[in-house]
Amino acid sequence: MKDQTEAPVRFLDHTLKTRRPVYPFGGRPVRYRPILPIQVISPLGWAVIDGNLDCGADDTIFPSRLCSPLGLNLAGAPQGESLPVAGPLIRYSYARVRLWLTDTYEEYVWEAIVGFLDTPRRWTLLGYAGMQQFFDIELLGHRREVILTPKASFSGQGRVLRPRPP
Repeated sequence: MKDQTEAPVRFLDHTLKTRRPVYPFGGRPVRYRPILPIQVISPLGWAVIDGNLDCGADDTIFPSRLCSPLGLNLAGAPQGESLPVAGPLIRYSYARVRLWLTDTYEEYVWEAIVGFLDTPRRWTLLGYAGMQQFFDIELLGHRREVILTPKASFSGQGRVLRPRPP
């Protein structure tokens, strides 16, 4: 992989159907979420999982079911905790992994310390530590697009895979 570029990766928000009409969206039965496919890499394996980019989340959290395929042993790992909105305190274990993000035009790989949680969740949580600390993020609501540009402090690697159409 070549040296870091400053080209952003871009993703469209996912449109999620709802059971009930959403009043702020004119009664349409949808919500929009910045769901990004991210790959978790360890010396023994890798897994691709969808992650919800959450600007209010302190940590990046993956499901602990990935630990065995990745060869991660969390015995004695540092512990973290979070207090979600209207929920009980959640505890999780930290591990160092490599993360890979691509939109098929650019790609980035970096080392990160992320949490692993036993509680099932619909998506991985892409929070500040481990993910957002490395990228400047633009949320373009009118286009339902997410743009991530590596910060000057990004210590991972990036490269352009192919030219982006105009």
